[in-house]
Amino acid sequence: MLPTNIDDAKTCVEIFLSRFFEEKHCFAEAQAIGSAELVDAVSTLTLRSGKRMRPQMVLAAYQAVLTPQAINDERSSLESVMAAVELLQSCFLIHDDWMDHATTRRHGASVHHALGVTYGDQHLGASLGILAGDLAMTYAWELFGGAVFPEGKRSQAIQIFGAMQEQVFFGQRLDLIGADDIEKIHHLKTASYTTQGPLQLGALLANATTEQMECMVHAGSLLGLAFQGCDDWLDIFGDSASTGKPVGADIRSGKRTMIWLSAKQQLNAEDWTRIEEIYGNDQATSQEISFVVELLSERRIKDSIHDIIEKQITQAQAILESYQLFSLQFHAVVTEMKQRIS
Repeated sequence: MLPTNIDDAKTCVEIFLSRFFEEKHCFAEAQAIGSAELVDAVSTLTLRSGKRMRPQMVLAAYQAVLTPQAINDERSSLESVMAAVELLQSCFLIHDDWMDHATTRRHGASVHHALGVTYGDQHLGASLGILAGDLAMTYAWELFGGAVFPEGKRSQAIQIFGAMQEQVFFGQRLDLIGADDIEKIHHLKTASYTTQGPLQLGALLANATTEQMECMVHAGSLLGLAFQGCDDWLDIFGDSASTGKPVGADIRSGKRTMIWLSAKQQLNAEDWTRIEEIYGNDQATSQEISFVVELLSERRIKDSIHDIIEKQITQAQAILESYQLFSLQFHAVVTEMKQRIS
């Protein structure tokens, strides 16, 4: 039977990946003793924790499009694609943490940092971390390549899977150079491979029509923006116990988010000047971070971003419902997203 809820979907992909990593560990050691270190680095990060949002999106679209009579068809292909998009996420996280000089991820050490500690050499750790990220990408393509799509859909699926990655690279470039088009960055860097691409792949596996694919594109764009909004909101207004990252990391790094943009546009000159003095200061104290958080809350920036996120989720749901594609899995995903910022 296919997984029918969020917990089942998480368990399904984690079991699949655990077996995959066991095989890859043995293969790596057979090539050269010690090579499994890279496999284990990817495995540790991937299986440590995570929302598994991307596999959930694949499953949600698949279940929404597929007829109930055929709901158990091609489970192996579905699992392969679910695992592939999760490994794509691991690749991007590993490389992103290195670019951001981040030392923690998912309640543990980031890959490059852990390897740097192991060898007592942060440059070597960074170099090995890049290799680990590349390996995760290779694994993603391997699993994706093993999936069987309906007749005539495979070339389209390959194009979507490749485009997801291209868009992330372009979005990451804009983020690194500090571009001002925050929504464009979020669309390219997050929505492309978190929601939009996985929804299209899941729908293709179920032999979706052109209209159904268009629905996944539109709904996926909105859900992706909402998902990124949730992450940014939680970084400032959440708690490290639930996020696995230090609260206020975006403030210290000076990350340009919708929260940053809203504050810049809506705060008066005095308030914005006070925030600018702290925003982007990697040595900011806990008291200074708390000051920014409190000011953003008092000036209702917190509430306005919360409202934008909820509106995006509601609009996405309405689109899916209009095509009669709002499956139980979609309902579960949307509910979980709303609960994250409740």
